[in-house]
Amino acid sequence: MLYSAVFGIVSAMVGAGFASGREIMHFFSRFGPLSWALVMLAALFTCALISCLMETETAAPNGKTGRIVKICLLPLFAAAGGAMTAAAGELVALTVPLLYARFVGGLLTLCAGVVIARKPIVLLGVIGKILVPLLLLAFFFCLRLPVEPAAKRSVPETYPLIALIQLVGYCGLNVTLSAGVIREAGQNCISGEKKKISLYTGIMIGLLLCAGNAALLPHADAQQHAALPVVTLLRNYGKVGFYLCAGVLYLAVLSTLAAILRTMRGLFPPRVEHSILWAGLLCAVSSLLGFEEIVGLAYPALGWLGILLIFGRKFLKRGTVFRFASSIGRRPNKEEGNR
Repeated sequence: MLYSAVFGIVSAMVGAGFASGREIMHFFSRFGPLSWALVMLAALFTCALISCLMETETAAPNGKTGRIVKICLLPLFAAAGGAMTAAAGELVALTVPLLYARFVGGLLTLCAGVVIARKPIVLLGVIGKILVPLLLLAFFFCLRLPVEPAAKRSVPETYPLIALIQLVGYCGLNVTLSAGVIREAGQNCISGEKKKISLYTGIMIGLLLCAGNAALLPHADAQQHAALPVVTLLRNYGKVGFYLCAGVLYLAVLSTLAAILRTMRGLFPPRVEHSILWAGLLCAVSSLLGFEEIVGLAYPALGWLGILLIFGRKFLKRGTVFRFASSIGRRPNKEEGNR
């Protein structure tokens, strides 16, 4: 259960966190040598956030405050799920030359995400055990590519404070999107195992970020503004590199989408039946906006709101809005909802 939980949490984070390489480039590699310190900080902060989220109480919040926070979070999660659905549709359209491949691919991926979200996190752990080696293989192939002449120019001067602020939001986003998986993992193990899960997950995230940063840092100048740096680099290997990258990205998107749907299920009132289906419907509607448009607005807001909720519940006492953090991703029962 321990390692299944770790791989399940990692697979939930990979889709929005770093599978495409754009996130690693934006939050780490473009800052040059400073990126290695940022990677270490990201691993430590992710570990701290997971630990705090696992240790929150299980009692669901009551009253108007809890409902208001849920109303604020639900559209943000729907936007994130819509982004994953749209990304899956784009990947299918790139690899399957059929009419309406984008629409059909997104719809089928969303249905698969709903099914996975209803299963125990062991299934996400299995996906993670397949996804992590494939992701490391993709980074290895990127690392073997020669550095382009344009990439040998020095990376522009950056500001450490800005890099740190962006890093905090990045970690908050990854943990918040995976909150449902993290909460379930914490409820299924004892206190000592919770610490191990948070520690091992932080270590694995750190190792993946190190591998990705090592692969992308030599190409930071040339690929700094690329939409999908890993895809761009692996194109140099022809069809093999392209399909490897497409497979890795698709698995990452699917696992993160399933994690988002699992978390959204806990945001609906207890009287709402089939909440997972309603969550899928909201993601489907949100996906019509497109991937790029959603990411630019919803991701930063969701990341910082997640941090406030998680740390606020940990350090502030009762009577505050942050009581809500204890139930992110947990489906309250009807008795709790009627209190």
